[in-house]
Amino acid sequence: MPIARRLELPLLLVQGGRDYQVPTAEFEEWKKELGGRDNVDFELFPDLNHLLISGSGPSTPQEYEKPGHVAEEVIEAIARFVGKSE
Repeated sequence: MPIARRLELPLLLVQGGRDYQVPTAEFEEWKKELGGRDNVDFELFPDLNHLLISGSGPSTPQEYEKPGHVAEEVIEAIARFVGKSE
């Protein structure tokens, strides 16, 4: 986070709500640290895991073995962010 605080370029922070590797508490810490900046966007997707793939219930390592795709809503959020930055 110390480096991110010094960066002046636009930032997009994306988090899956079912991510057991990076808990949402860490996402909230990023929001607390950088939330006052106009050029930082935060996107939390409650149904997504660490790989940004949709699922239900608690995420497990076994879930990562199943084929899947990054959720369309993540791709749309990235597109919006890039569009704003141009």
